[in-house]
Amino acid sequence: MSETEVKNLRISSLGIANRIMQVCASKSLQDITNMKVQKLLYYVYAYFYLKHNKVLFGCEHIMFWQFGPVITRVYDSLKHHKANHIQEYIYDTHPYDEDGNANETYRIIDIKDHANYEIAFNAIEEIVTKLGMLSANELKNLSHKDTSAWYTITDNGQNTYQTLTSDKLFLVTAEIENITSKYNIC
Repeated sequence: MSETEVKNLRISSLGIANRIMQVCASKSLQDITNMKVQKLLYYVYAYFYLKHNKVLFGCEHIMFWQFGPVITRVYDSLKHHKANHIQEYIYDTHPYDEDGNANETYRIIDIKDHANYEIAFNAIEEIVTKLGMLSANELKNLSHKDTSAWYTITDNGQNTYQTLTSDKLFLVTAEIENITSKYNIC
């Protein structure tokens, strides 16, 4: 795949979250909670950016909350699970219309139809394989280290609910470089 093909890569964060949950399930990983999906999705985003110098989805969707990086669209889609294990994927519509009839367009949001699916999937597979065995709290603690983007952007948690901006992506790159080294991520 040429650099030009990756240049404008924009994949649905909801589709990437679903793919993360599918890979977690295929590896029989436990405790797949909203928080864990959030942290793995953030690290997939960071890893992809490090490897390709391109973003999977707009960084304006990433916020730094009290418990670390959050992709708001995904959070909103999964928050009804609270801290419980997620056993269902994110759908693009409700299964039933307002009259109670089956919705014919009801489907799981996936990334397989995206032209750059394979390159995104490789990043998902690598991160879930290396970091998926960590608990949600361990991933949160990893995102709170003093070398993390969260730590710097929120002033050590004193100023949360900050949005990641493109001029701060270098902080994400530095953070994932430390993690890839520590967890032997290629």
